[in-house]
Amino acid sequence: MEMIDIHKSALQDIDAIVLHEFKLRYKKKSHTIYGFVEGKDDPCFYRGFIENAVPEKWKVELWPAGNKESVYKIYSNFDWRQFDKNQILFFVDKDLSMLLERKYETSRNIYVTDEYSIENSIVTPNTCDRVLREICGFTFLKYAEMEMILDKFQSQLHLFKKELIPVMSCILYWHKNKLLNKQSRLNNILMKHLFQVSKGVFSAIVNPDNKSDIIAYVHEQCSIDLINRDIILEEIKYFTDNRYYEKYTRGKYLLWFLVEFCLSIHQNCTSFDFISIPQNPKMTVNLSQSSGVVLIAPRCRIPDSLRLFFETTISKYVATIKITG
Repeated sequence: MEMIDIHKSALQDIDAIVLHEFKLRYKKKSHTIYGFVEGKDDPCFYRGFIENAVPEKWKVELWPAGNKESVYKIYSNFDWRQFDKNQILFFVDKDLSMLLERKYETSRNIYVTDEYSIENSIVTPNTCDRVLREICGFTFLKYAEMEMILDKFQSQLHLFKKELIPVMSCILYWHKNKLLNKQSRLNNILMKHLFQVSKGVFSAIVNPDNKSDIIAYVHEQCSIDLINRDIILEEIKYFTDNRYYEKYTRGKYLLWFLVEFCLSIHQNCTSFDFISIPQNPKMTVNLSQSSGVVLIAPRCRIPDSLRLFFETTISKYVATIKITG
């Protein structure tokens, strides 16, 4: 077998590898909560949320499965007569599945995000407040002054989502028409090519990466031919009229905006007439796009839907162990 074929086979069997590792680690009725997530960044969010829901000294073990399909495949390979659904949990993104009318397995131990992904629920004014105070050095900023910054964040975030309608409309159209292929990488759509943020205000780059417009750019980045622009414009109207941008903007794009917004406030804070700080505060750690997830995740408030999910799973499992243990 050629090396490239071995690599492809390994990628296809990642769910089997993850499930095998889990079974080697699994201990029934132990002080451990197990979980399966989609991507490598997801444990940064979910592990902290779970650890806050279990007693001290309990353990949490999470396995990234690679994608949503692998998470569901792993779930389907369990014999649930032998395993406790309150101890083994699954976390998946809603992404565009509802708009695409895709049906997935439902179960009380499968958590589906409220919006596109978990990032959508944590890119909030509260998270922005904590990042600015705890990372960017605005520890002693007056609350009234912070509220003005957060009002700007909220309004700019809303506009940012609307500006991304063409991107999300293209992605939706590609999914509907099965145009995404192995060369299509949504991560190749780089926000730094499309937008810049200065003094808390974002602006669109007119010719992103020397392309004619944002539609041409995303097609080029994802190796998809732009055959009929009019159809894309119809998809944009559909996405806009139904206000889908409010819930179905890719969460990674919103996280990018949060980081850039906070950096721009830090860099230009002395230019705001409503901020009384005389000089730029010193950052406690270096905030960047590469470090953003690791630094921001511990500062996120758990979504209400996830809290309820834990109450109906983890809390019941913990109570059972306390009674029998």
